[in-house]
Amino acid sequence: GGPWADREISFAHFSDTVGRQFSFIANGRAIFVKGCNLVPPSLLPGQVGDSAWVTIVRDMQRAAFNMVRVWAGGVYPPEAFFDACDTSGIMVWQDFMFANPVPSDEGFLSNAQREAEEQVFRIRDHPCLAIMCGNNELEVAWNNWGWQQRYGLHEQDSMQVSHANEKFFNRDLLSIAAGFGHLPYTPTSPLSNWGNAEGLKSGDLHYWGVWHGDSAFSSFKNNVGRFVSEYGFQSYPDSALLSHYIDPKELYLGSPAMKRMQRSYKTDKPIWDAIKRELGKEPKTLGEFIEDSQEVQAKAYRMAIEAHTAAQPHCMGTLFWQLNDCWPGPSWSLIDFEGNWKPGMYEVQRLYGR
Repeated sequence: GGPWADREISFAHFSDTVGRQFSFIANGRAIFVKGCNLVPPSLLPGQVGDSAWVTIVRDMQRAAFNMVRVWAGGVYPPEAFFDACDTSGIMVWQDFMFANPVPSDEGFLSNAQREAEEQVFRIRDHPCLAIMCGNNELEVAWNNWGWQQRYGLHEQDSMQVSHANEKFFNRDLLSIAAGFGHLPYTPTSPLSNWGNAEGLKSGDLHYWGVWHGDSAFSSFKNNVGRFVSEYGFQSYPDSALLSHYIDPKELYLGSPAMKRMQRSYKTDKPIWDAIKRELGKEPKTLGEFIEDSQEVQAKAYRMAIEAHTAAQPHCMGTLFWQLNDCWPGPSWSLIDFEGNWKPGMYEVQRLYGR
């Protein structure tokens, strides 16, 4: 039963007058996708069981999501997650679990293909399953991030890595998803790179000008791709949660413990800059800083979602990074480590529920 019973979800990715569209059709109708990216609910997924995954689906349903991307850097969800999405009417974009290039080792590749076949066989009959994706960011990284120089991959070595990954993601996994599973497939996400006008014309886009590129929130409006499958901004969880994991005596601005909680190479600087720029505030206490960080995060998601929604039919989807986290510190997530909604989640609920 459920909203997707007797349905057909198809994936449209073909050339048009702009470039190449990227959209989903459910029950014969093109739909604007409203959703998120998902990470495992725990660093030790076996300890939380099915209930944690089902709770996540309940949160998404409450906030009027219609899609979730299961990110390639995590784990394959349990059957209960797909069952819950089936009955909740939430489409699943399922990444294969590849967030690093595959080696050209035949033993590894054979084992990886077997795992992919087993996972597709397990989940292929779920009505919610909308698309399989080969990997997270590997093509855009290989072509734009200077990995060849950084890792000393030149000439023959570079060609070997490139050939192994092209074959695995563009042919092997395609045959498993489409042939074995009869499922739509895209080899990688994103298909377009942010930071240039060409990237806004074709395929899905991870837009990280805000946060990684130090851009103002107004840049969301000028950087709308055909389907924006990642974007985000950090905030801190409430101090009550932080006090469960660090010494309460360390709960002050600039404390060593607070600095250790921040794992982004950008540090807290984008948050401070955005609070001053977007809110006109300069918090003096940790409590003020946390509250302002959550307010500015909510504003970032609001401005992005409004820009993506207004750009229909050029843009046919918005998946923010990220819904949840398995880390009790600053995060791009809108639901904190203990399952509490941040203000941004209520803002998303309002926007997605329109």
